[in-house]
Amino acid sequence: MRPGTHGAKRRDSGISVLLAFLLHMATSPWALAASPIVVGGQQGWQHDPGFRGGSFHTFDAFRPEGTQAPAHKVHVFLPRGYAQSNARYPVVYVNDGDTTFFPDGALRKNWRLHEALERLAERGPDSRLIAVAIVPVNRNEEYTHAPVAGRSGCCGLEAYASFITGPVKTFIDTHYRTWPDVQNTFTLGASHGGLAAFFTAARYPDRVGGAVAMSSSFWVGLDSLLGGGLPFPSSLRGSTLVRMLDTSLRRAEVLPRMYLDWGLVRTGGPHNSIIEALATARGREMASLLREDYGYDADTLKTVEDAAGAHDEDSWARRVEAAFAFLLSRRALP
Repeated sequence: MRPGTHGAKRRDSGISVLLAFLLHMATSPWALAASPIVVGGQQGWQHDPGFRGGSFHTFDAFRPEGTQAPAHKVHVFLPRGYAQSNARYPVVYVNDGDTTFFPDGALRKNWRLHEALERLAERGPDSRLIAVAIVPVNRNEEYTHAPVAGRSGCCGLEAYASFITGPVKTFIDTHYRTWPDVQNTFTLGASHGGLAAFFTAARYPDRVGGAVAMSSSFWVGLDSLLGGGLPFPSSLRGSTLVRMLDTSLRRAEVLPRMYLDWGLVRTGGPHNSIIEALATARGREMASLLREDYGYDADTLKTVEDAAGAHDEDSWARRVEAAFAFLLSRRALP
């Protein structure tokens, strides 16, 4: 390959994705121009990119009153017909909100979460969700509880989980038609975002009823010196992560449901040969620990090994509908 052609191809691919997205907006019967809104004192804009399942309220500098957290960009996905009904909805709080619905990430990929939500909605009205996608300010800091070698920022996960389950959830439940009870509140994420989704549900089982944690970075704080051998001899049992969550899980009146998965592809680069390999080893270990130490069973824990799964948005997008179906099937209907 000639020098520079790989980068050029990646840019061309990103441009193609963006052009396809703009064409979709131009031809969709639902696509509407954006207009400004104010919700609960937060300035934003409502926009309809033409997704069959719903439209958005987006807040570019979301900072609920009383919080010390920095302002975040937040996309609130509202099911199609939300404004014309009085229905209430479960809510999923999604990490890495910049790649949830739109190709805003470095690789111009996204989860296409709206497609999974559309398919879920086809199962019936009880499967329709509001999704709150939070864009990180400092991903390495907000989504980790321990340092990772070679990366700046860490150890803000406790504060981030408190932010999501406190000011953010309070704002959403106050200003949108939600079912605010624990059994209708979920978290979602992958990689570091999966670690954060898992942590949030396990740390606050009285506020969050379940988590979808894909290819999760349970290795943070244990295997943080990447390339030193897989896996390291240390155990999750007794780790900083488990110590932080032990009391809340043991005292939980109802265990938060957990969906954990990982992919088995090891080719294509270190994101698969190292990161996804670590996610697999530690994911299996976490699943065993949850069963042995905290009483998880088939009703509260689902694990999936994806033979074709890589450490990327395409793989997570393919699995997310089934993950939500597991959580929703176990919840108590209001």
